Amino acid sequence: MTASGRSLVGLLLIVVILGALTASAIVGLRSMTASNASSRSVLANASAAGNVANRVSEGASPGVGAIRAGVACNATADAARSASSVYFAKSGGKPPVRWSDLTIGTPPIYKLPTNVTINATNPKELDGRGWKLIISGTGATAPTFTCP
Repeated sequence: MTASGRSLVGLLLIVVILGALTASAIVGLRSMTASNASSRSVLANASAAGNVANRVSEGASPGVGAIRAGVACNATADAARSASSVYFAKSGGKPPVRWSDLTIGTPPIYKLPTNVTINATNPKELDGRGWKLIISGTGATAPTFTCP
């Protein structure tokens, strides 16, 4: 197997792992009650998915940078969707409209992965290594998360 073949197999494994993390976050969210323990479980799963996304964007071999960035952005978007649902439940039905809605608080609903920041000039944009993630919405409906 060539080096690029091993990289693609590794990338496929990462996608499967991210899918499992996202599924567990969604299952946890659906079974969430008013208890804090269940909320912490969903937050931990969303945070884990964000951390895996960060490792994807940092660690694969050369030649698959665009794929890594896309996977990292999509994994972060999946984790943000889960965090958005938690925010909606905790805020009495109010959806988040900017990243600080999800990241400010003790503990934060969504912890930004390492080397990912909120764009200082656009509070609706996350900036990662080679990717951007935009939260869209006015607060009247659930937000969308897109990787332009």
